[in-house]
Amino acid sequence: MTKTITKIGNSQGLMFDAALMDLARLKVGDLVTVSVHEGGSIILTPLRPVIQPDQAAATAKRLIGAGLREAALLESAVAAPQATMLGGPLFTEPLEIAAAYLFYLCRNHPFVDGNKRTALATCLVFLSENDPLPDEKLEVEGWEALALNVAASRLDREQTTRRLRALLRAGHDARRRRTQN
Repeated sequence: MTKTITKIGNSQGLMFDAALMDLARLKVGDLVTVSVHEGGSIILTPLRPVIQPDQAAATAKRLIGAGLREAALLESAVAAPQATMLGGPLFTEPLEIAAAYLFYLCRNHPFVDGNKRTALATCLVFLSENDPLPDEKLEVEGWEALALNVAASRLDREQTTRRLRALLRAGHDARRRRTQN
């Protein structure tokens, strides 16, 4: 598909027609990450809506009732990936946001039981909805080790992001090898 960069006010931009918006499941006001790669390729990646803290707390309370240890801890964990600094989002890549969900849900320990499972499931659902998850068949040991290491405070948030990136890269590599054979 070819698009022309046009002048929009004092800036330049691309106009997306309704068909492209539908195809990409976008609407006016949606956030996208913009990455420029070697050779000048520009990639736009839609950021799918994140869960609002009050929605997460209400849903968790409804689903697990007495299993919620502290609503404020859940609200804090869900709000952290949506943090801003200097007017912009602190986390911009879907991978960073997924890692933040995993990290803060594990570390805040908002549930009586199931914190690691909930954190990992939230991370994987976010990755799946935002397209960086390479495959629905995951190497269990690596993902389990990641959640256990985060919960045991062996990884900080940045290390969690790096480990998540490595797991996704390994999944992409394994998928590529399967398709080549």
